[in-house]
Amino acid sequence: SLHDALPIFKWTVGAQALMSLQGSGPGYWVYSTLSGRLPKAKTRVTAGISAGSTQLFGVNTVHFIGGVEQPVNKTFSLIGDWFSGTQSLGYVSAGLGVTLPQRFSLCLGYQVANSARVGKSGFTIEVMKLF
Repeated sequence: SLHDALPIFKWTVGAQALMSLQGSGPGYWVYSTLSGRLPKAKTRVTAGISAGSTQLFGVNTVHFIGGVEQPVNKTFSLIGDWFSGTQSLGYVSAGLGVTLPQRFSLCLGYQVANSARVGKSGFTIEVMKLF
């Protein structure tokens, strides 16, 4: 059917209010992404925009967010994402996502800084719990 041949799109909008513990006052992070999963390959492609203040990113910034996720099976996925720019999250990352019991997941990867100003490249570990 046509429904099975078309990607399913999801739109995400989020925001965070931040308070600096170093005395630089309140800050913010807002973002919006659109993602779709390709029906046959089940590849998820994500693109969006993010904006935030110095308290989180080191500079006031507006930047692109991009990502791709390819399920290998029900437990493992290959994941890549990119935050453009030279703010503190300006990295391209690639890794492995693992679905764990009780709505936990684990991501293991490697990130490369967009520039020397951003920071150093290195390994990443992320543990998530969905509520």
